[in-house]
Order: sequence, then C-alpha cells, then structure tokens
Amino acid sequence: MMVNAEAKLQARKIDHMVFREKVAKCIIQHYLPFAYAEYEKVRSVWKYLNADVKFITRNTTVTDVLKLYENETENLKRELAQLPGRISFTSDL
Repeated sequence: MMVNAEAKLQARKIDHMVFREKVAKCIIQHYLPFAYAEYEKVRSVWKYLNADVKFITRNTTVTDVLKLYENETENLKRELAQLPGRISFTSDL
C-alpha cells in the first residue's frame, strides 16, 4: 500500500516484468526448483501482497531464468572484452 497525494492508501501497481525477474533471481540465489512459482502457499502470499498479481508457471520461470543467464553472460563478455590484458582460466583435476 502507498499513500497518495490526498493521504489515502492505495494499492501499488506492480510491473509484471520486474516481478518475474525477481522470482527468477530468487530461484537462482536460493537454489529453488522451477515449480516454486506454482507452490500454493507462495501464490497465496503473492495474492495477499497484491490482488492484481498475474501468476506464472514453471515453464515461464524456466524461460525467465534462461533469459537472465543469457543477459548476464553477455554483460560478462562485454566487461571481459574491455580489459586491457588477457585472462587465463585453468583447472587442476
């Protein structure tokens, strides 16, 4: 809830794309299954916080996580390309 100019409480409009990105980041950070977005209790919390929420499926969540991965990969490539030297990645098994 937010207070408007007339000091009245009003429901805050959510950006659905930001919501989807935050769910994807939550799943990645906490190693949650993609089905997390379909858990009944999770959806009830989302509905309680904002009645206008649009629920997403596990397939949508997979797509969002992959999109986030691709964006982060491109950002990392761009940053590494701007470095003045070389980088070598090695491993010892």
